[in-house]
Amino acid sequence: MNDDDEEFHCRDIKNDSKDDNSDSYEDEDEDEEPFKKPTDQKTDSEVIAKEDDKIELSKIKESRYNSKVEDDNTDDEEEERGYQEKEKQPQESEQGDREYGHSKPHDDYSEDEREESTHDEDETEEEGFIPDPQTHVVTFIYEDDLTEPVLLKDNIFERAKDSLHLDAIPDKLPGREGEKAHIQAFLEPKINLGESGGTLYIAGMPGTGKTATVKEIIKNLQVKRKKSAIKLFRFIEINCMQLSYPDQLYQTLYSKLQFGRRSARPKTSEEALRLLKKRFNSNSAKKDFVIVLVDEFDCLLTKKEQTVIYNLFEWPNKPASKFVVIAISNTMNLPDQLSSRVKSRMGLQRLPFQPYNTQQLESIIKYRLGGLEAFDQDSIQLVAKRVATVCGDARRALEICRKAATIALQQNELDNLVQKVTDTHIDEVFKQFSLPIRRKLNQLSLFEKLFLYCVCKESKRINSLEVVYGAVYRKLQETTLSKGMYCPTESEILQLAGSLGGYKLILFEDDKPINWDHLLKLNISQVDLFYGLEEDEDLQTII
Repeated sequence: MNDDDEEFHCRDIKNDSKDDNSDSYEDEDEDEEPFKKPTDQKTDSEVIAKEDDKIELSKIKESRYNSKVEDDNTDDEEEERGYQEKEKQPQESEQGDREYGHSKPHDDYSEDEREESTHDEDETEEEGFIPDPQTHVVTFIYEDDLTEPVLLKDNIFERAKDSLHLDAIPDKLPGREGEKAHIQAFLEPKINLGESGGTLYIAGMPGTGKTATVKEIIKNLQVKRKKSAIKLFRFIEINCMQLSYPDQLYQTLYSKLQFGRRSARPKTSEEALRLLKKRFNSNSAKKDFVIVLVDEFDCLLTKKEQTVIYNLFEWPNKPASKFVVIAISNTMNLPDQLSSRVKSRMGLQRLPFQPYNTQQLESIIKYRLGGLEAFDQDSIQLVAKRVATVCGDARRALEICRKAATIALQQNELDNLVQKVTDTHIDEVFKQFSLPIRRKLNQLSLFEKLFLYCVCKESKRINSLEVVYGAVYRKLQETTLSKGMYCPTESEILQLAGSLGGYKLILFEDDKPINWDHLLKLNISQVDLFYGLEEDEDLQTII
């Protein structure tokens, strides 16, 4: 038995004594096993790692780099030898080009090569790679930690869905130029003065761009601050829907003023209120100028206790407060529900956000798409018109468009014939969204449906989710009399409202008996309800 055989024999017997530094031929084969030998053609070295822990990432990157250098050098040499010599080795260059995602211009191929190229692309699609739908070219990318070519699975409808997603924050909000100018004119002088504060009350229906507009202006001011065009300021945002009770605003506000440090958060609301009063009563020049955005401000409103709102509006009026409050609410008539004591501190700076009209909604949708031709013009106009007719909610319009893109994507996967979203897809979305409501409407009487229709119209008229029962009552009377119909009596209309409240289709402000000034609001989507009412056979000739 020779020395090598004796060595292997010992290793077989003693399995627990492995020599990591062995120079035997078999160990070398084991180390080399994950790597494939280069083929005759000049391609990337393919690495198949059976055990990930055995192959270092640095070796993979080095192998890729050396292969790319070799391929680049080959291309340079071919250019120097000229076009004729390059034609002699078409397979090598084409293979290398295909692996790095390059391809020859279509005109440079012979007929045989074109057929072969088409065949290769078909095979690529069968393996799960999807060509770009607009250029019909398969595009590969290499990532730092990958050795295999990766194709970005991209589709025009998928990109449209991403662009229309509600969480996608655009860099600019079209359609609110006047409101932007008002907010900036309110904030910028106060920041530059650096002493006095103020309060701005913004109200409008949901989806009218209130919060997004304010944030866009804050972002612009922060850019100016970086350029030293205005003085230093801090921006704080509080969403009142996240508060368990109104007094919790004191703790949240003080904690954010202390840069969110947990150790600085007061344990009780009373302690936080004491610290806040101390801060705003101080004339210290070291205080930061602070802008606070209080979103969903109407959540702080209670009939019994309005002290939180009073304090929030009182602090900006303190001398050298350096404190500005921007309160955003979905209720236009909220100031009317405040006590005279609170109103005296609210100030006169109020900015209503009217619902988006058809043109504004069109511009918002097109801006979100960013030139992506996934929708035809008629489909965008249809969405904008229907949503603007009911509530002007941009978020609802984007949601409808996104769902239409999903339907088009599903159809495109089946027959590959759908090129754009059309008004047919939009109609399908409206039908799907309104289907549960249409089922409920089928169980209602004619006058119950008319009552809901009048709630929609009154809500749109006053630009508020909450409407007064007496106004809906008058609207119902006007509608029936104008159509020559029977007009229900006051007690019958009261019974209609109570019945709809029992179905949870409308909500009342409290459980007290319904009176003329009672506030109520819809408990369902206005857009879906209005579409369902328009499609209802009983109301075709009335509305």
